[in-house]
Amino acid sequence: MDTILNCIIVEDEPIHSNRLKKLLTAIDERVKILAICTTIEEAVEKITRLNPQLVFLDIQLQDEIRGGFEVIRHFKHPGFDVLFTTAHIDNNILEIRRCGLGYLAKPYVQQELEDNLRKVWEKQVGQVGVRQLETLLHNLITEQLDEQLIWVNLAEGSIPVKIKNLVYGKAIDQYTALYVLEEEGSHKIEKLTTSKGIGVWAEHLAPLKFCRSHDSYIINLRHIARINKSMTVTLRHVAEPLPLSRTGKERLNALIKNTSPLHFR
Repeated sequence: MDTILNCIIVEDEPIHSNRLKKLLTAIDERVKILAICTTIEEAVEKITRLNPQLVFLDIQLQDEIRGGFEVIRHFKHPGFDVLFTTAHIDNNILEIRRCGLGYLAKPYVQQELEDNLRKVWEKQVGQVGVRQLETLLHNLITEQLDEQLIWVNLAEGSIPVKIKNLVYGKAIDQYTALYVLEEEGSHKIEKLTTSKGIGVWAEHLAPLKFCRSHDSYIINLRHIARINKSMTVTLRHVAEPLPLSRTGKERLNALIKNTSPLHFR
């Protein structure tokens, strides 16, 4: 691990960039701030030239709701980690969290900054943050939702999983087991046990055509074969039907009504 963490701050409001700089200086002497950028163009130029390991990147930049994402689009193979910063917790944050990346809410709180910096130091060992940023970039430029990726944290490490291959999730105590097709075109399903609860996964996956079909289950609409009268749902490649609650059935019917028939062929 490097003894110095070279950073760039991308923020167009001086009150926030000054606060962040002051906190970083006080928290960890190994953090070196190479530049503070206020525009998309300046950020791209400084990141390219100065080669930081970490970028603090404001999501809403120059009055663009996704200005920070526009910075990322300029790097085909980013060689740095990112901590996004935001004053608004919205769908942009969900996209970031699905890729395993961190974010800081404004106004900055010292403890949250310390916690996120510790995670960044840990990720630097295997450059996990770089791969997670590559996943976000892939999702930003991939028009097909089915081909997008989500990061899954496991005891042995984190891995990206393609959305269309994630068949369903099941609550097991405070954990969640995700059942995923092993490879492209395969009918074999692999079980991935994650430390996140079913509620967290339901929030992550809801915008991606998944449904909380039961208190203990999330299902991928792409894999539905049949909704049964017995209040169960049959999924392709899954031997036993999964339970369907009354509320879950209502959610499912509403989602299917607004989903292209191509997903059910």
